[in-house]
Amino acid sequence: AVCSVKELFVPENHVETSRAEAETLPTLEINKLDLQWVQVLAEGWATPLTGFMREREYLQCQHFGCLLDGGVSNQSIPIVLPVHNEDKEKLSGTDAFALTYNGRRIAILRSPEFYVHNKEERCCRQFGTSNQGHPYVKMIFARS
Repeated sequence: AVCSVKELFVPENHVETSRAEAETLPTLEINKLDLQWVQVLAEGWATPLTGFMREREYLQCQHFGCLLDGGVSNQSIPIVLPVHNEDKEKLSGTDAFALTYNGRRIAILRSPEFYVHNKEERCCRQFGTSNQGHPYVKMIFARS
């Protein structure tokens, strides 16, 4: 069970250091939807998540509709960051990389974990269909 909201903003006294660090890191360009998920995560709306879902959290969300680590927290919507294979190869083995939107560094993702994104299973579990006539299913299949 969650007792408090966990915001993920950089503390004010570390902003300049974090900006300087982000300038030295490899980057991953994200789209507007990913940027919106970054905002949801940063503001703590997805507490207890501390970033995009790791595979364990993703599977709990998909199979049980909740997160089970540290108590039960409702979480039926996966919050994941789809990554193209080329980007995955480029970023595999890095300890951290910067997320960019329209070329502007907006976040640092640390200890990244890459895993298979089974789109058909995700859509069937989340929406009850994998028919690409459904707008969100179409969007998921169009992503990496």
